[in-house]
Amino acid sequence: MDNATDMDIFNKIDVSGNGAISEQEGFNGLYCMVQYGMMEEEQAIFMYEWLGEHVDGDKDGVMGELDASEMEHALKALDELEK
Repeated sequence: MDNATDMDIFNKIDVSGNGAISEQEGFNGLYCMVQYGMMEEEQAIFMYEWLGEHVDGDKDGVMGELDASEMEHALKALDELEK
């Protein structure tokens, strides 16, 4: 996963394959990233909350789940905040 894109990670976390990440899938994905040393626990907690705030931002997506466009928007907003 060293060269994985955001969409590669999204698709890996989307276990159901429905094009959106449920709350449980998101938790499990972030938990695994912490367990594999890909991020610190505090980062995972922040990302869980940050991405959760962007659920249902796209009314064309799966209600109650984070779709790819919502994730993209959340990550772009995070990049802007970090600048």
